[in-house]
This record gives sequence, structure tokens and C-alpha cells, in this order.
Amino acid sequence: MKVSLTRRLKGLYQRPAIEVARRYRRLLTDTHVIGVTGSCGKTSVKDFTAAILSRKLSGRSSYDTTNGIYSIARTLLATRPTHDFVVQELGAFQPGGLDKLLQLLRPSVGVITVIGNDHYSSFKGGAGVFQEKRKLIDSLPEDGVAVLNIDNPHLADLAKGVSVRVVSFGLSPQADVRATNVTASYPERLSFTISCAGEELRVCTRLLGAHQLVAVLASIAVGHALGITLAEAVHAIEACSSPPGRMELVELADGVTFINDSYKAPYWTLDSVFEFMGSARATRKWIVLGTISDHPLRPRTLYRRVTAAALESCDRAVFIGPNARNAPESGGRVRSFGTVKEANDFLNGHLSNGDLVFIKGNNLGEHLPRLFLSRTQAVTCWRDDCRRAIDCRTCHRLAR
Repeated sequence: MKVSLTRRLKGLYQRPAIEVARRYRRLLTDTHVIGVTGSCGKTSVKDFTAAILSRKLSGRSSYDTTNGIYSIARTLLATRPTHDFVVQELGAFQPGGLDKLLQLLRPSVGVITVIGNDHYSSFKGGAGVFQEKRKLIDSLPEDGVAVLNIDNPHLADLAKGVSVRVVSFGLSPQADVRATNVTASYPERLSFTISCAGEELRVCTRLLGAHQLVAVLASIAVGHALGITLAEAVHAIEACSSPPGRMELVELADGVTFINDSYKAPYWTLDSVFEFMGSARATRKWIVLGTISDHPLRPRTLYRRVTAAALESCDRAVFIGPNARNAPESGGRVRSFGTVKEANDFLNGHLSNGDLVFIKGNNLGEHLPRLFLSRTQAVTCWRDDCRRAIDCRTCHRLAR
């Protein structure tokens, strides 16, 4: 098999950097090395945790959403031995995917957010995902800390069977860091009461959606494990915003509001989208869905189910992509388009003041943010074969 020139060039600088980072990791003896994994929420937890710990400690976190072995090498090499912490997210796309990452990172704190059905073709369901993700906890040293979401049955069982210290979080009364009285109906932001170590505080975040509670609680639990007071953690989390492409609020001057959640669209996460839109208040509610991933269903079955659920929570549904034609018509409430440009032309002629538009898709190829960017600036790039893993707002090709 031929190896592309790009891959060969990457190997020339990545392999030496990884080896240097492996040796350099030995110097970080006094640094809390925090690994974050799970089926979703990794980037949010990484960012929120860094914000909380930075209230009192010095440290680093991994760049953007990158979570492979070269990303770990870069993060470690940017961490000084005098830093108190470093936070790195960890991704795995197939069984064994975490092995080399953990050997390099050697975390002392492990966080698992959620066990879902991501990368279904590789893991064949939640049990396979769990077996891979738990490797993070199994890799911890004797004095390590496992931060686990005990609302998830897999992780609740894991919390009972590990030898390291466990700091649990969730809605469960047994959680060390517990949330109650959760409210998040748009336009309201996520708010809740948090209880930890006998303290109780009200938290009013800038975040959208009740499903973001997992990332918030996980981050506060890490802070608690490393000596950050509950008041300090709450103060930090209330100043945090969502990472780009993850429940990102985009309010336009013409009165149309977009929720940009277009980084990825696994099937098992769509329930949270429908719940968010079902409770949201707006003049009209739209859901725009690109390619749906991580599912074992035939296209016709998939789109029939998704269309029915979407129309229970919103007024109109727009599907984009090669399989969009499988979405059943429903009295003019459903439209399907093969390309983003076609969908954009339709939306530009139909959206109006007071509309709320939730966009959900996969960052690679689709780049759905063009749907709202085109309403405020010139967009000339409407490629459907782009594989650049970047935000269109940072791409020089957008209006070239």
C-alpha cells in the first residue's frame, strides 16, 4: 500500500516528538496529569477543568479538540515541571486505541464522562466502549483518582470495584458531587443546585442544554479532588462558555438564532437535541441535520425514526446529505437536500425573525456553520468534499 507524502512528512517530525515527550514525562513528577475520556463531553470537561484549576493552580490543557498521541506529546512538551496540572483529552476509535496514549500520558487522575454507542462499527455498542474507556482508570497509579459519572450503570459498577480513590458525580443521591433542581429550558441557561462535602450552592451557567451538566459536574469533581473549594469552582464555571461547535449560541442581527452543535452527530446523542428543542421557547423551531453517524440502522429506518422524533420537538426539519432523501415527507414540514448549498438557499428564503435553528452534523466534509455565516458575510466555498478538520470561520477558503 502506498503511503501518502503527507503521512510520510508527518512521521518525520511526529515520531521524534513523541519519543522526546515520552522521556520528558518523567520530569513531571509533581504535576497532576489529568486524562479525560468518554463518548462525549471530553473537550468541554478539558476546558472547564482547566478554568477551575487555574483559579488557584498553574497548568496547561491540550489544544483545541485534538486527542491523539501526537496531541499528547505536544501537551506534555508544553508543560513545565513547575506546573501544578495538565489536562489532556483522550479519544479512541477502535479497541486498543487508548493503549499507546495511556503509555505516553501516564495519568494520575482519570475522568470518564459518559459511555455511549460511539464508533459503533468498531465497538459494537456500549459494552465495547466501556471496556476501552475503563483502561484509563486501570492505568492509574495507586495514589491516583478516578472521577466517574455514576449515573451511568457501567461507571457506577466500575466505581465500586477499583482500588484507587473515586470521586463520583451525577444526579444520583450517592454522588460525591451531586446536582439537583436542574433547569435549562431555552432561552434559560443551565442552572442547578450543587452539593459537595456538606456544602450546597446554586450554579447559574452560560451554557445551553441540560445534557451539558455532565461536563460541568465532572470538572467540578476534578477541582474538588485537587483541593479547589466549591465556591471557587462554581465561580469559575459560571464564567465558562461552550467550545465552538458544541451547543454554541449564535444570535444574528436579523433575529434568527442558531445553536451550532455541528462538530459531530452520532445517532445516540440525538435524544438530547430533541429534548433541548422540545423544551425551548421560540416563534418557530427548526432542526437541521447533516450526516448521522454511529448507528446500525438501514437509512430508511434511521430517517423514519429521526424524522418522527424531530417533528415532535420542532416545527420544521431539514436533512442534508446523500441519505437525506430517505426522510419521509410530512405535510411540508420536512425538506431534504443533497448539498449544504441547496439547504442554505432554502433556509435563506424561509427563516425569519424569532426563529431558533439547531444545526447538528459532522465537522469533516459538511461544515454546517456556513449556514449561519452566509447570513452575515460572503461565502463562496460550498464544497461537499472538504476534509479539513477546522472551523470554517478560520479558513481562508471560505470567501476566496
